[in-house]
Amino acid sequence: MPESATDHISTDFVVTHPLDAEDTAITAAMRAMVSSTKGVSRGIEARGQFDAIMESVLPRDDVTIEVATLGGIPGIWVHPANWRWDEAILHLHGGWFNFGSAKAYRHLVGHIAARTGARAFIPDYRLAPEHPFPAATDDVLACYRGLAGNGVRRIALTGDSAGGNLALGLASRVTGEAVSTDATLVGVAVLSPVTDLTLSGATYDTRADADPFFTRPQVEALVHSYLGSADAKHPLASPLHSHLACHPSAFLSVTTKCCWTIRFDISVVQLPQASMPGSTCGWACRTGFPEASEDLRRQRKRWMPSVLSLPTGYRPS
Repeated sequence: MPESATDHISTDFVVTHPLDAEDTAITAAMRAMVSSTKGVSRGIEARGQFDAIMESVLPRDDVTIEVATLGGIPGIWVHPANWRWDEAILHLHGGWFNFGSAKAYRHLVGHIAARTGARAFIPDYRLAPEHPFPAATDDVLACYRGLAGNGVRRIALTGDSAGGNLALGLASRVTGEAVSTDATLVGVAVLSPVTDLTLSGATYDTRADADPFFTRPQVEALVHSYLGSADAKHPLASPLHSHLACHPSAFLSVTTKCCWTIRFDISVVQLPQASMPGSTCGWACRTGFPEASEDLRRQRKRWMPSVLSLPTGYRPS
């Protein structure tokens, strides 16, 4: 029987980044700003509000943006200076599978692309409820194949929240199903990934007050919108229940103020982790990268180029 993510538990690679005074102040201001919407049902009418939050990430002036289509999926390329044709990042945006867009995420991904020196594509994968599971998973696989079909030989996946879910699922699909391409999946970096759509984690209750954004009923509605009648334990829906033993090099960032990521924090397979006590879910995506997230950027900056430099055809042992 294939091993699940809960078969092995490792804490050897956990790095904790405490919040400093600046981070604490920004987190408190964010909590106050969103307090009135916690517990409020969020349908597709909230997409504009979600995109506006992500648009507020400070842009960089050393990247260029290009609207494009990859593998039949529309999206945006973010190009740093001196990028190379044979390597790329595929960033899968967050938004609980119901919100988010490539345009809204271009500034965040601009930071990732500039600091790694690799171009990045952000797909506008299909969103629920108009396009329920497995539409998004099929779209991101099409993008991966599109990268390989356009001469990219080294691919790294990044994603936040629901995008982290899709990135982990795509990694399992690429390695577990032996997707036939000439490209090598060299690494995965995820921020506050949604990993268990069965919502079995105790943190939905134990961290209910700590999470400034979501309540269990809100999350249940968003998950139902995405899954419909699909099984929440499907490995592409819940990476917690997938076969992770063959994953490439991976990096996981979690927080203590998020009601869902703690479930995965204690049940991963050899995933280096950066934990930010006191920070909110997806905080590094929204705060404009203050002091503690500077540490996270430095750590990810060291990790991403190292995996992109692995030889083509590399497979983890």
